[in-house]
This record gives sequence, C-alpha cells and structure tokens, in this order.
Amino acid sequence: MAFGMLNGAELAGRAGAAFPIRLARASPTNGARSVHLDGWTTTISDAGDLVTTCTEALVAVDRVEAVARRRANEGLDYLCAVEFIDVVLSKALDDFVTWGTDPDTESEALRVTAILSMKFELTFNTKVINANGVEVPPPPRDPKPHEAMRFMRMARTATSRHDAYVNLSLTLESLLHELHPHVRKGKGRKGESEWFKEALAVADQKVPIAQLAPPSTPNPIQWIYDHIYGEFRSGLMHAKDDFQLPGDEHRAAEFEALFAQLWRYVAALMQATLDTPGRGSTTSDAMWTGLGKHHFSGMYAAVTNDANATGITESFAPSGGGIQQLPLGEVAYPSHGLLLCLATCSAGAVRPLGPLTRIGSVSTDGRAWTASELPMPLIVGDAVDEFQVLVGVRHANEGGIVTQFDN
Repeated sequence: MAFGMLNGAELAGRAGAAFPIRLARASPTNGARSVHLDGWTTTISDAGDLVTTCTEALVAVDRVEAVARRRANEGLDYLCAVEFIDVVLSKALDDFVTWGTDPDTESEALRVTAILSMKFELTFNTKVINANGVEVPPPPRDPKPHEAMRFMRMARTATSRHDAYVNLSLTLESLLHELHPHVRKGKGRKGESEWFKEALAVADQKVPIAQLAPPSTPNPIQWIYDHIYGEFRSGLMHAKDDFQLPGDEHRAAEFEALFAQLWRYVAALMQATLDTPGRGSTTSDAMWTGLGKHHFSGMYAAVTNDANATGITESFAPSGGGIQQLPLGEVAYPSHGLLLCLATCSAGAVRPLGPLTRIGSVSTDGRAWTASELPMPLIVGDAVDEFQVLVGVRHANEGGIVTQFDN
C-alpha cells in the first residue's frame, strides 16, 4: 500500500492513476481482471467501480494523467477482447486520482482531482411591437419531422466522442441534402466531394460558412472539406492511416473546439432551413477570468473523515467529523472553459484523519462547494510525502452542446 487505497483498490507502483468506470458486463468465466502491458498493470477493482493502472517507472505526478489514461484504455481493450469484460470510463474527466514519484528527488505525491462541470444556457426572446405598441405574436410553427432532427438528437445525447461527432456531421449532411439534393444515379449524378462542396456553397447563402474555417482562409469550402469532412469525420469512421481512436486524447482539445464550432453552425443552419429556435452558450475568456477570481476567493480545498459526508449535503462535514483545509494556489486557465486551482500539504497533515470520506472544496463558513464523486474512502499511504487536491470548474456545454467525453 505504497500510495494508499481507494474504496479497497490498491494504489500501487511508483506512479499511476485510478479512474471511475461503468461495468457493462463482467466476464462470463470470471476471468482475470488485471493485465500487464508494456510496463503498466491495469486492474479492474473487485467492486467494479474503478480501474487502476500503475508502473514501477518514476513519473512525476504532474505528468501521469495523460499516459495513465491511455494505458488504462489499452488495458480495458485487452480485457474486453480476451476476457469479455465490457468496461468504459465513466465520469472520468472530472474525478480521478493520480500518484507519482519525482525522478530527481524520489518524493512521492498523491493527487485527487475534483472538477465541477457546469452547464450554461443562454436564451433570447424577441418580441415584435407594432406602431401602436402592441406585441404581435409570432405565427404558430407547423411541426414537421426531418431526418436531420434525429441525427441532431443523437449528437446531443451521445456518450462518446465518436458517436457525437459522426451524428453531428450527419446532421450537417442531412441539411445540405435538403438544400441541395445529392443525385447519385443517372443524369446529373455527382461524386461525394463535388456534391458536398456545391451544397456548402448553397448553405453559404443562408448561413455564412466562413465561420467554420480559420480567419482569412482563402477558400473556406476547401478547408471545411479537407478538415471537418475529411480529416475528422473520415478519421473517426475509418481505421486506416491517420484515424482517430475512440477515447484517445491525441488532439482532443482540437476536436472539442472544432465540435463546438460545428455545432454552432449546424444549429444556425437548421434554424434557417427548418425554422427551429436558435440557442447557444458561448463564453468569453474575460468571463472565465472573472469567474475564477470570484469562485475561488474565500475558499479552501479540504478533506474530511466524516461518516455522513456522502451524497449532496450543505455542510462539508455534516456530522462534525475532522476537517483538514489546504490553502489554494493561483488559479490556472489551461484552456477556454476550464479553470483549475491546486492545493498542497504534507501527507502527514491528512493521515491522522484516517480513511477520507469526502475530498473537494469548502467555503470559509464550512459549506461544501465541490466534492469528488469517486467511490470512497481514500486511505493515504505511509510512503506519500505530499498530498494534493486539484479543484476546478468546467464549462460542460461550450457552444450549447457537450463537447468532452470519457470515450
């Protein structure tokens, strides 16, 4: 138990991570729940709610997450193919534990990450007032079904990056076909690329397509075809050459930005084509800077051993259990729509509390603000030198749609 235990799962090795999972189906033969691949051991916990992955290599805690997330997915791939255990990461973007050993000093650190995902919806109501100052009600909509609406619903409710992007691309394709039908056979038939570019030119008359391409792009239609249609959509639907592996964090930030951008355009084009309401949820960098300063002012990271610190409670330690506060450092803005703040203390300051039942942030008057949703308790191992809590806030639906996925 070098680094500790999380809900009975050992935090082993010299570096590693624990992510929450959803076990869709256990092995019908009660086969192995652990595999060793390329120096990393990935294990599904006995409770079936966590996957841990660890290595004996010295990796600093700041550098563990990305490689551990990839190794955990590779291990789960193998266990699915060989032992028929069907598992996916679940809510693992915002709640996880990492541990690592500094290669220079061999100091060992244990970090709990607890990020609060928040959705912001901006809605606008317009009114038409006549010359007499009387509101003129809009004409009633004539509801009509359309295939694009199905693809849009599947994109908005998807639980994987692959399904979300493919269905959003198909929403665009369906709308383009509505505006400029694709003739595939007989006289006037067009190839896919030729039709797609022609249809974009037609759509441009309703909603300018230049917003989908980088500023000052000389040929937005060609850029959209090469990148949105070819590079990303084809990369998700094919497994040759430069494809996009589901759950892979490679170029994830680029994907998320492009996905939000594509959603804004598709929503506007659907509004212009099918008379659906417009909606959005875009925030500015200035808004996030202000939110970060306000959110973390007068707040601490904290841990408690309170026996009733489960679920949603107003008090961080509702039964009066012990609390250890950790002063927060500077607010960081690693990407648009995400703000983080790291708190650290000596592991010796939290070990006396014993098993920790809640980890997150608390206001100065003791009210719970954020709390990790990981299965508890967490026991901090004797070998740990530094204990860390990384708290944050994430805009979960930048642009009006969920853009970040575990898988």
